[in-house]
This record gives sequence, C-alpha cells and structure tokens, in this order.
Amino acid sequence: MTDRQSMLDSYLRRRAAGTRVSDRLVKSLSAKTIRHAASELGLMHKNVIVLDSEAQEYILMDFAIHSCRVEGETAAQLYYDTAGPHTAEDRETLESMMKGYYTFVSVLKADPGLGITAWDVFREEQIDIVDIGLSYSSRINQVFASRLFPFDEYRITAGAMIPITTKSVITIADRLVHTFGRDYDPAFNTPAQEKELAKIVIRTFFNSPGNTKVMYKSIGTSPKEYFDLMSKTERSFHDVVDQEEPFVLAGIDRFDERATSEPESGRVVIDEKSSRRSDRASKRCYCGSRKKYSACCGRR
Repeated sequence: MTDRQSMLDSYLRRRAAGTRVSDRLVKSLSAKTIRHAASELGLMHKNVIVLDSEAQEYILMDFAIHSCRVEGETAAQLYYDTAGPHTAEDRETLESMMKGYYTFVSVLKADPGLGITAWDVFREEQIDIVDIGLSYSSRINQVFASRLFPFDEYRITAGAMIPITTKSVITIADRLVHTFGRDYDPAFNTPAQEKELAKIVIRTFFNSPGNTKVMYKSIGTSPKEYFDLMSKTERSFHDVVDQEEPFVLAGIDRFDERATSEPESGRVVIDEKSSRRSDRASKRCYCGSRKKYSACCGRR
C-alpha cells in the first residue's frame, strides 16, 4: 500500500459516508423485502423473523440491501434513482456500493491501523482492502467471505466478514456445484448467481457452531476503539475461528513481486497461470485451495 495517510484519510471519509448511506438504505427497506431476505437465509420460523444475535441482524440487513431486488433493482439502486445521495461523498460511496460484489478473500499481509493486502480467490487478483478493524483481527492466509465495495485505490468491506473453515468450504463447494453445475465460474456472476452464492455462504455460516460470535464489524477509527469494543463482547475474530480449523490457501510462499518493489520472504506468490477451461474438473476449485476441482472437493 502506498501513500498510507492519504488512504487512511479517504477511507475514514468514505466509511463515514457509508454509515450515513447505510442508515438511509435500511430505513428504505420494506417489511416485505426484509421478510423475503430472512426467508432466503433461513431466519423465518412460523412466519416470524428469529435472530440469535446482533451478528445475524447485521448480515440480514446487508443481504436485504445488496442481494434482494425489487423490480430488478437493489435497495441501493432504488435509493440512488429516487431520493439520491445528499453529498458528493455520499454519491461516490453509493455508486461504489452499487458496483459491490461478493467474493472469497485470503489475507496476504496486514498493515495494522490501515488494512490488508489480500488475494481475491474468485477473481484471481491481488487487492488492497482498507479496514482498520480487519487490519488487527485478520490472520495471514485466513480466508473469509465478504462483499467488497471498489474504489480506484482500494476496496472497502461491507463490514460483515464470514470466516471460511475447512469444514464449511467443502459444504459450500458441494452446494455451488449442485446449484450451478460444474461449469460455474464465480468470477462472472450474474446478479441472481451472486445472490445465491451469498445465500449459500451465509446459511452455511448460520448452521455452523459458534456462528453468533464470529461476526466482525468495521467499527472505530483507532486500535484502542477496536479493542475496547472487543473487550465488551464475548470473543474476538481470532478466538472464534479456532472453534474449527481455519481454511487457508495452500502452496503460497511469498508476496507478489509484480505488485511491490520490496518482496519479502514469507509472503504470498501469485500463480501467473489462470484456469479458464470450460470443463469444471480442470478449473481451480471453488474453495480457493488453488488445486483443480477434480483433485480437491470434486474428488469425494
């Protein structure tokens, strides 16, 4: 990451704008849309939305805003077309939200107080994510699922990161194959496919042990604020991923020299090859292991 302070300053402005916009988007959601989202995520019981934690509420709202559509448009798109953002920064943030996408990310390097450099598993590219809380809570090579909002210099998370474990990744890969077939490529999702991808990941997470405590939210602007919040909650991101073995990308040794003039040992190397064959068995596995599907989750 370059020009650290300017990135941090712009992030804080955009995160503040994101909070304002998100508040308005939540208020714009109809009861019907929220109930539909809850039903899709398995949170409806006897026609009542049942939430076990604040984490589930946060994920539900994110899914309702960015994945559910009314007459073909998300809540963010509808708000942009009708009420519209109030300031230039709100407009920039809302436009980024509308370009957001759901993906798996593997942590390559943490820059405490700023964010992380990561590998986008689905799009097969190295990216910078500016997120103060994540810069302290993430583990190298840990894989998590998240919605990302792209800006020119970096990406911002939607605030809800779901850790991917070795157990959950097999379940997710199986369900993706069952739903979309072996030729499915998550790098080229349609809106309907992306919604289904997010739903599969979230429902798998909700059905896993300890899911109510895994939730991480981007809060605060300093390490002190982050750790103050963690001290008031039951557990941190680190504590919870130990409940199951974290899933990590294998065969990655060092940082991508194409993206930095100061490569360091112990960082991640990015394979120059890209698998785009039509046969799913010859493509890399959905789980992010960088193995062929036929030699990974498709072998069982």
